[in-house]
Amino acid sequence: MDLNDAVRRCFSTNYSEARQRFLGAAQAAGATIAHFPCPTQGPAGELLATDVAYVEGKDPDIVVISSGVHGVEGYAGSAVQVDTLLRGWPADGPSLLLVHFVNPYGMAWTCSDNEEGVDVNRNFLDFTQSPRHNHLYDEVEGFVCCPDLTGDGRAAADAAMNAYIAEKGFDNFIRAIADGQHHRPGGYLYGGHAPVWSNVTLRGILRDYALGARRVAVIDVHTGLGDRGSALMLCINAPAPAAERASAWWDNLVLVPSADFPFAPLGTFVG
Repeated sequence: MDLNDAVRRCFSTNYSEARQRFLGAAQAAGATIAHFPCPTQGPAGELLATDVAYVEGKDPDIVVISSGVHGVEGYAGSAVQVDTLLRGWPADGPSLLLVHFVNPYGMAWTCSDNEEGVDVNRNFLDFTQSPRHNHLYDEVEGFVCCPDLTGDGRAAADAAMNAYIAEKGFDNFIRAIADGQHHRPGGYLYGGHAPVWSNVTLRGILRDYALGARRVAVIDVHTGLGDRGSALMLCINAPAPAAERASAWWDNLVLVPSADFPFAPLGTFVG
């Protein structure tokens, strides 16, 4: 099978097509399928859901592949999951758990946030403690959240961003936005003030399927980093033992940004 054929059988052009393609591949693979309806509907009034496909293996380990945490980024993650099912999962290895569209609202509505305007990726916190206030975000919101794509407003925002980077450094700028924030609803990468539906649903799925596993390997598929069409595995903010295990499991393909140079590996690919 050439690349074009692989793309045609795995990639979709909208939410409903991706969901149908995933469920069809899961059924053909003999996977156990479950559905978790989202509390909101899609742009055409369609049902939205996080769907799960589970293929039981013989050993006590489990590999989890999730997609769509950032909504619209789910197109690539869905294709990875469909391709995994169509290729066939080895019966004598670990179990496989595919979580299709953690944030189905964002996928269906072509955005990265959820139905509450929350960046789900920044919502996995212990909310019994007050989220850390990202003071750096306050310094950049004015130009990061510029509503103008072109024109004088956009030019002024770009100039302010370049001036900030020149004064404070690129690492500070990235930290200001990449860490997310929990104090400005409607702002960039707002992480919310409590666990959202996608968070609660994903935790429940992992509890139901992976709690008894000896080892759990989680791959959460995103897009936007690296060269166009290239793949990159990152292990971010993980304790050293977990990062070392991930690197060993995937033959040193995993990049682990260090505390001293938190964005150096990324700059190699995106700079």
